[in-house]
Amino acid sequence: MFDFASLQRPRTPNTALYADPGDTPGAADRGALRFVRPPGEVIAAWDAAARAEPRVTVADFDPEAGTHACVQRSRLFRFPDDVHAKAVAEGEGTRLLLYSASRIGKGDFGVNAKRLARWSDALRERLEGAGS
Repeated sequence: MFDFASLQRPRTPNTALYADPGDTPGAADRGALRFVRPPGEVIAAWDAAARAEPRVTVADFDPEAGTHACVQRSRLFRFPDDVHAKAVAEGEGTRLLLYSASRIGKGDFGVNAKRLARWSDALRERLEGAGS
């Protein structure tokens, strides 16, 4: 199981991380996402957004634990990128930690950052459409 608290990002620029200070040992690219929804609902909407993307295989989805892991393969060469999410209860809402990383190569042309941004937008649309 993926653990944000022990995440050691590589020095290569082929990852993207959304987390708050203290969530991971290193610096994130931006803060965790926040929603006024319970963690199970947020991670279920994340699962739906991930499954709507092409070439995605979900490896782990545990709504009770608030965790999600999947692999999305690149269109041309089918390189695998790992995507992890963890929904954490915070007050009356949820913080969503996200990490996307290429398994192969040293650069990604910004693919992982763009993926997290695109999937985050899709997640917001799903939650807003549900009355958020």
